Amino acid sequence: MKPAKPVLLIAMLAAAAITASSYAAAATPALAASKVTVDNQAKCSSSAFKIRIERELAGYADVVGIPGISIGIVASDSLVVTASVGYANKAERRAASPDTLYNVASVTKLFTGTLALILSEEGVISLDAPISIYLPKTVRMPVDAAGGEVTIRHLLSHTAGLPKDPPNRRNVDTHGPIDPRVWDTYSVKDLYAALPATTLKGKVGEHFEYSNYGYALLGHVLERAGGAPYESLLRKRVLAPLGMSDTAVRLSPEQAQRLAAFYWSEDPDRLEQEVHARYGEVAAFIGLTSSVRDIAFFVAAHLQRDVEKSNPIPLSVRALMAKPRTEVYADPMFRTEIGVGWFRETRLDNGTVILYHTGEVDGHAAGLYLDPALGIGIVVLQNLGGDAGNQGIDQVGHWLLEAATSEMRNATGCSGLLPTRDMDLKQRPNNSVRKPPSTPRTKRSCL
Repeated sequence: MKPAKPVLLIAMLAAAAITASSYAAAATPALAASKVTVDNQAKCSSSAFKIRIERELAGYADVVGIPGISIGIVASDSLVVTASVGYANKAERRAASPDTLYNVASVTKLFTGTLALILSEEGVISLDAPISIYLPKTVRMPVDAAGGEVTIRHLLSHTAGLPKDPPNRRNVDTHGPIDPRVWDTYSVKDLYAALPATTLKGKVGEHFEYSNYGYALLGHVLERAGGAPYESLLRKRVLAPLGMSDTAVRLSPEQAQRLAAFYWSEDPDRLEQEVHARYGEVAAFIGLTSSVRDIAFFVAAHLQRDVEKSNPIPLSVRALMAKPRTEVYADPMFRTEIGVGWFRETRLDNGTVILYHTGEVDGHAAGLYLDPALGIGIVVLQNLGGDAGNQGIDQVGHWLLEAATSEMRNATGCSGLLPTRDMDLKQRPNNSVRKPPSTPRTKRSCL
């Protein structure tokens, strides 16, 4: 869905008492296969800053009705701040923490895009070859009115013309004030049946059309080209090299115990939603679950600027993912474009670039926000879905990114972590720093 531009809010709600909070104090070991490390010592931000972040998050969560929220701030290759407020599960009185697992929803697409470009670098796939060459000959791919064929590059940038969801999507039966569109198990057989019944929306490669369907198809193409199931490919090429042991489609029994309960913003009572998506064979568009502590490895890898350090995600892959391909949205203040996975937001007054992706599904929401030039990244995970959940993620993510940038530019001990550039925060207009968010008022959906 086309993102809507966020609004600079003018006031923060009154801070509520912190329901539950935790800091990560123990260091995470260096990665076995990489020098991209995540250090949890919080060595370049003041304790007062972390207390303020938790206080304001708690106030926001209290007003919006978010049961639990966990955030992380990454500076270069370090996870320097973690904060959690509220409950992973209200009935169990289980506090949210940096190790609480949340469904990251459409943030999964960033991992799928990363995997696709790595396989392209290795010659396993060709970005500009027709998708049809990777599918059985009996499967008919849709073409545009001029006979134009869909390629992997089109799927990566949401420019294939595929609709948001496949025409034969099925939903789980639900009752009560919960998400009425919960994905039921979707198989490869279903995918093959959908393709010939699909009409593309315009000429391939020309227009942005956000598509879960496209990334579902992309994941299957990668499976066929790579000779292994999607999750196995992702673990071998991305997750394991980064040291990400807590990110998965299928959870172990121990991980399932740490999964946050699901709550829906349209339910005023915030009762646990027991029905949530069943991903089946097709999961590359929305299926991953992760924690703040684990997904910080992925953020650190995308932020790394030092070409001398080892990184399982090659610089060429990171550069191509961040490169704008098609404009999505523009107004007098911002221009938003799509790269590979990442949305790229550019401030028109000073050229500041932010990469981001959000997602929301069945009672969880997630967002990643990067300022690549300054080397700062934000992780926001919460167990509230629905419109308010998705809007809240976006506002909290932008606010945290600018608050962290301001704090770390002025804190001691940060100079070795943050790269320098000609135009840093001190040269930005004073009103460029967002104030803490109040209630969600805008919608920018990457579901």
